[in-house]
Amino acid sequence: GHLVGDAVLEEISAELKSSVREEDIVVRYGGDEFLLLLKDCDINKAEKILTRTAERIRNIDKFDFSVEISYGVMEVSGKEGLLSAVQQADKSMYEMKRNKSAPALHRQA
Repeated sequence: GHLVGDAVLEEISAELKSSVREEDIVVRYGGDEFLLLLKDCDINKAEKILTRTAERIRNIDKFDFSVEISYGVMEVSGKEGLLSAVQQADKSMYEMKRNKSAPALHRQA
């Protein structure tokens, strides 16, 4: 139901916020989607952050079910490529959901 769904989103949000630095940004991007903007963070470090965070989310024990996330990671240098990077990361996240595999990593010039 909606109340449980909201509680799950709150737990995920808390884990995401606690997994990044103060200068990074975590926003709810859609119904159950979040966008993390990691300043001065290369794609390999971002992947490590998301892998660790996904494991912490998987270990949330407040519910009668397990919580898992799917994600896409993009590296952007400059504001020009931000929109396409978000779109590509979104596409990679859906790919991960479909394949239940490791996320696709992409670099943006």
